[in-house]
Amino acid sequence: MLVSLLLACTATTSETDTPEKSTSEGCHAGAPPNGQPATLLFSTPYTEDAGQSPLWRTALVEETLSLQPDLLDLGRAIDGSPQFTPDGSWGLAVLEDGKVSSVTVTTEGLLEPLDVGVDLGIFVRAVEIAPNGEDLWLLDANWPENGGGLYKSRIDCDTGAISTPELQFHTKNAAALLSDGNGLWIAAREADGVAGQIHHFHGGSVDSIQVFNDDEAILSDIAHTRDGRIVIGDISEFSGLPTRIGWVDSDGETSSIDVGDPTRLLASPLSDQLLILSGYDNAAYLLDDNMLSEPAYVAAAPQLPTSVVGLSDGQLFISENQGIRSMRFSDIGLEDEGLVLELDGLEGITGALGINR
Repeated sequence: MLVSLLLACTATTSETDTPEKSTSEGCHAGAPPNGQPATLLFSTPYTEDAGQSPLWRTALVEETLSLQPDLLDLGRAIDGSPQFTPDGSWGLAVLEDGKVSSVTVTTEGLLEPLDVGVDLGIFVRAVEIAPNGEDLWLLDANWPENGGGLYKSRIDCDTGAISTPELQFHTKNAAALLSDGNGLWIAAREADGVAGQIHHFHGGSVDSIQVFNDDEAILSDIAHTRDGRIVIGDISEFSGLPTRIGWVDSDGETSSIDVGDPTRLLASPLSDQLLILSGYDNAAYLLDDNMLSEPAYVAAAPQLPTSVVGLSDGQLFISENQGIRSMRFSDIGLEDEGLVLELDGLEGITGALGINR
């Protein structure tokens, strides 16, 4: 992506002395060990009597999903995507109360709780682990005066503990972040005192981009497509405007399109396509060349799809009501493979979903 060209079209730039990431490799860098299967980690936030549940389940990604018998008490989460270190050995889940829980992963792909319900002194909304496997970025979703901002921590190589977060700069109503090897992209209504919806933290500076021509958005997620497009979702139901996605292209041009309740976004690793989960529409939309489409679903359409994660070969998994669905990015669009893991009862409703890849 031609970042210099993009930044020439951004609204404002503010300076900070803090580098956006460490370039040194840490103890959790590198690829997962040979033979370690990919493992899905997902929350089951309800009990059979409709109470709140702190329990999570795991499934090994093999020819089919292999549900593991152990229940992990990590704390309650109804959405989001736990993040894992590049070597697949350590992961972190964000809980609904702003606390976090960490896990370790064995070479057999089995997950074990490490530190559960940790209060880091901020209200964590989203996390991103740097490529070095030790630096940890955290977003506090509050307003600046209440601690909202981007924070940096480190993962202890010996204990797996998280260091006290250090504020990098304040943000307002931050919702999501991602790393693209050229810094961090943040979805927030403001960063370092500058309004916008997309913010790029790189080289010690923050560049803010106004995607929508208003300040009504309630942001949900952020994604980076292969052609350099940065996309955000707006799920506000109170503005009088349709819910929508908006983006900035690699040439700095911005645009948007109306989409029903775009709660989660996932870019294809194989093409310029983008998956959009719509909770209210019970749908998975594909954005391809600025056109929206739906796949031909196997049996029923996704029911209350909540979170999505993907693999490098184009396969993706979606948490939904009582199960996990598989889809694939392909040359012909988005191919649905239906529910590949089915659960029962209210305790079978799935929420947050992550994968150690």
